[in-house]
This record gives sequence, structure tokens and C-alpha cells, in this order.
Amino acid sequence: MVGVLEATRKKFTEILREEGLEKKTIDIAVRGLEVEEAIGDPERDDFPLQQGEEVMIEATFGDSRGQAFTDRPTDYSGSISELLELNLNRPHNRALVVAAVNAVLRELDLIEGTRHCRDEEPEKCGQRMVEWLDENHPEVNKLGIVGYQPAIIEACYKSYGKNLMVSDLNPERVGEQVGEGVRVLNGKTENRQLVEETDFVLATGSTIINGTINELLQLFEEYNRSHAFFGNSIAGPAYLLNLPRLCFYGH
Repeated sequence: MVGVLEATRKKFTEILREEGLEKKTIDIAVRGLEVEEAIGDPERDDFPLQQGEEVMIEATFGDSRGQAFTDRPTDYSGSISELLELNLNRPHNRALVVAAVNAVLRELDLIEGTRHCRDEEPEKCGQRMVEWLDENHPEVNKLGIVGYQPAIIEACYKSYGKNLMVSDLNPERVGEQVGEGVRVLNGKTENRQLVEETDFVLATGSTIINGTINELLQLFEEYNRSHAFFGNSIAGPAYLLNLPRLCFYGH
């Protein structure tokens, strides 16, 4: 399988060429956001951003902004052509490229929801996620969530109870109880179990940055598992590669 981010870069380059932008010097600036800048003042305080586990970086292009989650933030200022030559084996470069893709495609009016929801919106998103599943996949009995998004997990637990499975890459989260009978699995070693044993999987879009998305897509194909990625990080790649994405309150 061609790497998802490599495929994203190829499709993105094609759009730049179609728009006549590939030969122009386009300045793009990327910086890390403070917690309040990224998600405002939500009712809860257990989001990874608030715990210092991740940072939201933001790329600015024209009048548009695109964001991406990363645990290795790096500032950047330079042309898109230079950005696209970065080594994608390095996590901080993957975040830079994704944020830039999101900003540029937003400026071209090709995508929406490239900035994180704020304040009370994450809680609303969790409830809307459950409603969407009920409306579109009423057959789902057991649900999997890849990535620790507490508002979504809480809302889904209320609906699915012990028929919920969750995984995360943070070793400090692994083994944590997010509800009676629901333990956080190790995202490095137990995603196969999660995909195999559930009927539908919600996966954080930041998997494209942490390097696990290729393995996940292979598992989804192997088990013929219905799925959707959630959040703002994967806005651009999802558009370019026609990946299912949910983001109800992104800006």
C-alpha cells in the first residue's frame, strides 16, 4: 500500500499544478498554539492538549488557517515547494505538511473544518457522533475508538457501555479504565484486536501524523470493517484520498 501521506502529497501537488501554483513562491508560516487558542475553554480538562500530551500547530496561507495535532511541534516558515520536500519519516515534518495542506485547500474553498472545535463544542461533538452512528449505522453493536478523545469516548460509553473498545498510543493512558469494563488498549499492539472485535471504528485523524494510519487502513480492509476518521487534522488528506471523515463542529 502506498503510504497515505505520500499519496496525499502527490494529490496535493497535482492540485497546485492545476491551480497554477506549483511554480510560484508561496510563503506559509506554521506555529504552535496555546491551549486556549486551540480549543478555547471547554467544560472538561482531560483533553490531551490540556494535559500536555499533544500540541496543535497552525499553518496560515492567505486568509485561511489549517491545523494538525502533534507531540513534536516545530515552527516553519517557507515556500510550499520546500515544505513538500521534507522527509516524511520524521513526525514533526508530517505535522507541518498536513497543517499546510489543510490551510491551502481551505484557501481554495475545497474543504472546511480545518480548525479545532472550541469551548462547549467538543461535548456537543461527542453527542452528535452517537446520533450519527444511530442514524447511519444502527446495526453497530460493538464500537471501537482509536485515539483518546474524552468527550467522544464518554458519549459513546453512555450509548454502548461495555460494548465499547478504546485504544491509544500514550503509554500512560494504556490500561486506564474509561468506563466499567472498558480498558484503554495499547494502540501499538492491540489495534488488530480492536478492529477484529468491533462492528465500526472511529479513528482519530491524527493517525496520519503519528504514523499508524497505514496499518489501520490495512486492518479495515482485512476485516472489511466500516470506519470513519474524526477531527480537523485529516481534513485535507481525507478530501484528497476520499477517506470517510466526521467533523461536526470544526471551524
